[in-house]
Amino acid sequence: MATLLNIRTMYNMHESIDSADPAISKLARNWMELVPGIYSSEQFMRSIKVLLRLPDVKSTLNAIDDLVNQLFRSVQFDSGRDPLVVDLGKGIRATGVDDSKVLFDLANAGQKEAVGWIASGGFLVNTADGPVTSGAQLFGDARALPDGSLAANGFQALAPLDSNADGHINASDTAFGKLAIWTDTNQDGIEQADEVFLLSKLGIQDIDLTSETSTFQNIGGGNVVTGKAKITWADGHQTDIVEANLVTNGFYTVFTDNVTLTPEQAALPFVRGSGQVRDTRQAAARSPDFSAMLQQYAAANTRAEQLALLPALIDAWAATSSFKSLMQRNTYANDSVNYEYAFAGVAHYQSTTLGYDALIAKSNWTAEYSKWTHLVDILEKFNGQTLFSVDSGWMWGHNRAFVSAVNTDGSTSAYNGASPQAGALLQATVLQISLSDQQMARLQQSYDALLDSVYGGLVLQTRLDKYVRILQSDHPADVLAALQAAYDRNPVNGASDAIDLLKYGRAALDKAGVPLAPTLQSMAQDLDSRGLLSTWLADNPGIHYTAPGQAAAIGKTGELNGLFILTGPTQKADPVQASAGQGSQGNVFFALHGNTTVDASKGDNQQFFGGDGPSRFVGGTGANRFQGGAGDMWMDGHLGSAGTFTGGKGNDTMIGGTGLNIFSGGGGDDAITSNADAVSLIDGGIGNDTIRVSGGGMASIDGGAGDDIIRIDPYGASQGADIMGGTGDDQISLGYYSTTLRFNRGDGHDTVSSIANAGNKTIVFGPGISAADLSATRVGNDMILNVGANGDAITITNWFLLDGSKRIDTAVFADGTRWNADNFRRLITTVTGTAGDDTINGWPVSYTHLRAHET
Repeated sequence: MATLLNIRTMYNMHESIDSADPAISKLARNWMELVPGIYSSEQFMRSIKVLLRLPDVKSTLNAIDDLVNQLFRSVQFDSGRDPLVVDLGKGIRATGVDDSKVLFDLANAGQKEAVGWIASGGFLVNTADGPVTSGAQLFGDARALPDGSLAANGFQALAPLDSNADGHINASDTAFGKLAIWTDTNQDGIEQADEVFLLSKLGIQDIDLTSETSTFQNIGGGNVVTGKAKITWADGHQTDIVEANLVTNGFYTVFTDNVTLTPEQAALPFVRGSGQVRDTRQAAARSPDFSAMLQQYAAANTRAEQLALLPALIDAWAATSSFKSLMQRNTYANDSVNYEYAFAGVAHYQSTTLGYDALIAKSNWTAEYSKWTHLVDILEKFNGQTLFSVDSGWMWGHNRAFVSAVNTDGSTSAYNGASPQAGALLQATVLQISLSDQQMARLQQSYDALLDSVYGGLVLQTRLDKYVRILQSDHPADVLAALQAAYDRNPVNGASDAIDLLKYGRAALDKAGVPLAPTLQSMAQDLDSRGLLSTWLADNPGIHYTAPGQAAAIGKTGELNGLFILTGPTQKADPVQASAGQGSQGNVFFALHGNTTVDASKGDNQQFFGGDGPSRFVGGTGANRFQGGAGDMWMDGHLGSAGTFTGGKGNDTMIGGTGLNIFSGGGGDDAITSNADAVSLIDGGIGNDTIRVSGGGMASIDGGAGDDIIRIDPYGASQGADIMGGTGDDQISLGYYSTTLRFNRGDGHDTVSSIANAGNKTIVFGPGISAADLSATRVGNDMILNVGANGDAITITNWFLLDGSKRIDTAVFADGTRWNADNFRRLITTVTGTAGDDTINGWPVSYTHLRAHET
């Protein structure tokens, strides 16, 4: 979650907010307005939970998941567009499509799309064209030639301006005085007047049109140079002018011709579109068929009913797009060139003996082939781009596409990314682009992610809307009772509602502060006891179940939002072992019974819930959540950038990750360790807990009830610590840095030791404790600070060392009174001996009185 990953940025925001990510900076500024005193470390520690209740913004947008596009693009052959870019003396560098944040109509298609962009260098433009609004005004393959056709590349687009046909563009050519460089200094994809410089003003005298083919020189972010020539400057030095093949991504498209919706259309469920597919409301306004399908889907009452309708809904939604997929562009007419995909291991034709006309007929395709072509058609529309781009200059393929010509007997003649040779290929009616097993697997994952994304975007507005409205009410916790009532009516459907609300409504749950996962875990345990767990699992195929005693490697590479139920053996032996794959995200692991172990260190943003037996969970990168059960649970945040650890009834072990950590011990005798150079919020809960802070950053600690051991390592909590031992007799060890120690009535007898009197060590006494309530006795070098007459006390070890190295010498009371070391000393101005033999140490100051015991 962005709010967690950037917590260090926000902690230092008074120094670095303007240099932070813009989205985080905006969130930080909003937070400062909501939370007074944000620059106070104490207020920061106490108010940080406000930030953690802010929703994950991305998950509330009802958008098609980026994973759909990421998987699609990993298969794609196309390599982008190629406008001319000039090296202005510092080289040419570009940012990737995911980093540039620029939306620009590079293809002159009428819609802006995400593009790779030039960070160093400038675009060659013709000021006679007016302000640049699309690729048609750049010199690239979207620019029209005088005959109306499109240029094959940037140098061909520039050549018509060579009015004297000498192979150079210079002052001898009519248009030279209008040519300029657009630098797009602010990287917004919009031309401003102060970003455009005439060639003559810059000192550029000549552009050579004789280009040489580049071997795909990488200029950053997946953008490459495909051709280059020389520019000559007034002082005689030369730099390059290149065809910068900029990566484009039609997945991120902005439509500018939306229609006005009727009240009925505006009330329909809303999911943002992607690629060349408009959002559900705009699509419904253009298609009565899709509108009817969307209303039918919204009326479905169960998960099973909605899942059954989902593929047809997506088909109807895709059909509202005017974009044609690659294979939809085929006419199969005489003398036409048609492109088809060939899928590894999938038979293309039912028969190859019926002649060429039958060979190319769709009715002759196998059912499996038709299924795969349909899947690709859908993905191409939702991504706004085809897997293979037919380019007039190199129609035989980009990025090593394997292209073959289909012969009249169904056989193929293969060509691999080379210029076409004379012969059969140029006469072929059908060309095939081969897709490997690996590419097909990623396409299937992309389609599955699309299904899941649309389902998740709609479910909160349809079947689960009643729960969302409760979460948005003044009594959000009532949603648990509503889910329990649904479960009581129909356990399988009720549990399905709960899992969908947890999976897709996590942001709303977090914002409302409602912990749904424990309720869902209880439902799963009850389903198991009723013998209904298998039925529920069958209705929720996305849930991964590990049977008692079974070892499994679960959590596939790249998997998102998976639910894993682990049922170990009843004996505490032979643990169930599971692992999360590389890059898996948002998975939830439930341990129901027995001994379970999960290693999710290769995944990201994981959640873990312990069962009634011992559990051992290792989190991944990103933000991890751990919830203890009845058994002992080992929670290791590993390399997580943030972690939330909540103990159960057992004796839990919690080890924080590398970033923000929030610990809540719960019941049992827990061991809590925070070793990160970040913020640590620690609540020991009930039990005799051991709490250790070894990393830097800030630490806020509440030991809770019980006799706790709280240790700040010598160099731990370098940004300061705030410690409240809680009730019970606690042992507290302090490090070198500033620490605030809080003590309230009823907290018991705490023992505090400090490695050195470095930083500012302060005791803050709670309400009802005044300076008059304190008295002190000395035992050896220790000061026993008595608080009132009910047995509360603080022993400060080695306070009386003459060098003062172990003292805590500042105290603050609720009425505003402040003490320094002299006030502490005056508590013991008279030291009285006993009836025995005593060694009495005085103070090297005038107000210390020594009195021997009289017999």
